[in-house]
Amino acid sequence: MKANNKNILFLITLFILFPISASANVVWPSLYIAEGMLVWYVILAGLVIEFLFIKIFLKTSFLKAGLASVTMNLISALIGIFLIPISGLLAEVLLIPTNTPTFHISHWILSYILAVLSNVLTEGLAIRVIYKIKKAFWWLTLANAITVLLSIAVRLL
Repeated sequence: MKANNKNILFLITLFILFPISASANVVWPSLYIAEGMLVWYVILAGLVIEFLFIKIFLKTSFLKAGLASVTMNLISALIGIFLIPISGLLAEVLLIPTNTPTFHISHWILSYILAVLSNVLTEGLAIRVIYKIKKAFWWLTLANAITVLLSIAVRLL
C-alpha cells in the first residue's frame, strides 16, 4: 500500500513538473490561452478589469476592491496554470466525435468557454470563501470573458 502512495506522489510530482508545452499537440488552443494569460500587460489588464467590476457591482471601497482583485487573481493564476490546459484536454476529448482538427473554430470556442468557466469558478470560490461575496457569477463571467479574449488576441496577433 505504501508503494502505491509513493507511485502516486511521484506521478503527481512528474505531472506538475512536466512542461505544458510538451502536450501542445493535444491542447493547443488552451495552451495559447494559458500562455497569453501569462503576459504582464494581460495580467495587469485583468486586474484592472476585475477591480472595476468589483468596484461597480459590489459598490465597495477602492482598497477592498483592489485586495479582492489581487487575491482572486493570484489564486486563479496558481490553479489556472494547470486547470486551463486540463480544460483544453477536456475540450479536445469532447470534440473527438466531430472529427475536426485541433485548430478548428469549434475547438477554439470550446477552449475559450472552458477557460472562462475555469477562471470564474476558481475566482468565484476564492472571493466567496475569503470575502464572503456570493453574488458574483455573472459579472465575473463577463470580466473573465474579456480577459481571456484579450489573452487570445495577444497570442494570435
